[in-house]
Amino acid sequence: MKNAAALTLLSLLLYGCDSEASPEPVNPILASYSTIFGFEPIRGHVKSFVQEQHNEQGEVSSLFQASLAENGCFEALKVVAPLMDLDIDLVKEGLYLVNREDKQKRYALKDNCLPDRNISDNVRYESNDKGFVTAAIHDADTSKNIYFEYDSAGFPSKVSQPTPSGPFVAVINSTESEEKKRNGTIQTRLKDKVLGEVTTTCEYDDHFNATHCTIKSKTMDDGKSMSKQLDDPETTKIEYY
Repeated sequence: MKNAAALTLLSLLLYGCDSEASPEPVNPILASYSTIFGFEPIRGHVKSFVQEQHNEQGEVSSLFQASLAENGCFEALKVVAPLMDLDIDLVKEGLYLVNREDKQKRYALKDNCLPDRNISDNVRYESNDKGFVTAAIHDADTSKNIYFEYDSAGFPSKVSQPTPSGPFVAVINSTESEEKKRNGTIQTRLKDKVLGEVTTTCEYDDHFNATHCTIKSKTMDDGKSMSKQLDDPETTKIEYY
């Protein structure tokens, strides 16, 4: 009995250690913001983060900076992302994200803090029953609609957009493991033709979040050349609750 009790205690301790070491999923609110605004998703109970890319001269080529409340709501979000034509500095006021300086309303929010619509661009956002934004809908031009899918850990797995030439899709082709979700390859496709690939390899913190990533893009023979900025190294600094 003594040995059995000791073995049981050891098993519980080991199980506890394994449980603590298991990767947490991405909060649906954070995952949804990542797909809308273009930053990489982050696991766990995040308080703030800064995600940057730097070019060969050491200059910042993209910046995503945010602070979140304990319930996961975004309190502030700054984005400088030339590839997405985004340069915004927003703070939350009631059920809106407004410009920090002139307080102009930019995004209306739902009660659960998910974006409801982009006021300036007249885009509305649809979400599923799990709290993930699954579509950005342009009622005036459906060819601009964008659809999002996620895996079981809350990471984006597929982004698609209808075009006159057929569906344009970005799909996560492979990941190294559940612990190293960012280590993998993303393919862009038009119909069934592969246009390009982006391969990412990262270092991780104790929460299994990427902190430093090297990125390599490759254009297929008949695809349009990708922006050199895609290959700029990425760093992420995270503060947790």
